[in-house]
Amino acid sequence: QLFDLADYIYKDPFLKCLIGQIYVKKDIELLLIPKIGDLVIDFGTPADMETKFEKLKIFYKKILPFEGWNKYSKVTLKFKNQIIVNKR
Repeated sequence: QLFDLADYIYKDPFLKCLIGQIYVKKDIELLLIPKIGDLVIDFGTPADMETKFEKLKIFYKKILPFEGWNKYSKVTLKFKNQIIVNKR
């Protein structure tokens, strides 16, 4: 699953430019660290990754430009049909 996730990121131009690091926690949940900024992306497990990456793109393209790049410290994508953000 991790190889598939890394391959998916590599093949997507937006994600390839965005994601700098992937941390695998003990419970096989993932934290993604962008190359720019100090936002943490709580991805959850690699399951349903296409949907989670679409939510991430919505966050970056439709929320951050209007709310500001420094307003949030964490975005959580692991829950179905939700984007949860933590303010600084």
